Amino acid sequence: MSANTTDGAMELPPEESFAVVGACAPGSLLRSLPAGATGVAGFSRRPLSLPSQLAAQRGFGGKFALCLPDFATLGYGDVPPDPYFTPLLTNPANAAGYYIPVKGISVSWHEADAPAALIRGALDLDAATGRGGVVLSTATPYMIMRPDVFRAFAKAFDAAITRGKKNPTSTVKRVVPAPKPFELCYKGGFPMLKRPVGPGGMLVEGEPAVVVGGKQLENNLLVFDLEKQVLGFSVPLDFRMSSCRSTSFFGN
Repeated sequence: MSANTTDGAMELPPEESFAVVGACAPGSLLRSLPAGATGVAGFSRRPLSLPSQLAAQRGFGGKFALCLPDFATLGYGDVPPDPYFTPLLTNPANAAGYYIPVKGISVSWHEADAPAALIRGALDLDAATGRGGVVLSTATPYMIMRPDVFRAFAKAFDAAITRGKKNPTSTVKRVVPAPKPFELCYKGGFPMLKRPVGPGGMLVEGEPAVVVGGKQLENNLLVFDLEKQVLGFSVPLDFRMSSCRSTSFFGN
């Protein structure tokens, strides 16, 4: 394989080649990939993931960053702007997954806040069984919630939108009935956030409470530090009038 290197401010020519262990697959397995893609690179904690292989070769440690849909950086020098940090949890039933501790869910819209009425520990990861918890998954297109979590979230979402409609700048209206399979659907002024609210099937092992899918991870700079077992993340870059394409502040 080959990839660009960077001095922390710009890409440096030429591309640098490196050897990795891979496997061939029949064309039928690749049909669901985006146009132009020729394979899949794993970014899990396992030894044969792409970050693990390059970390072993180049000695830059278990550190990598993602900013979907534009780039991945293996080995980094700086942290995101306005960074937030949270621990990375390990699930014994899904050791390759990246789990984060989440205590609650709140929805905000036009200064109207509505917390989801979840039972205590609804989002916790059960260390004994490996069930529950909140996991990140780029293989899952959209966020998926366990039914009890989804019901509480949907009520909070509708409550925030309903209260926020009192703001004269809000133009959001609920669509009744919602098109199937969605339970709630809205139209109007959702700048950069036009997404229906609906259930989905789980694609991640361990029966998590919430799967944060690829769409929700987009335009957020995520820095995985597996040595310190922490995840650094930016505020959504949309709200900084920026994007992954215009973000460049990595070393190595």
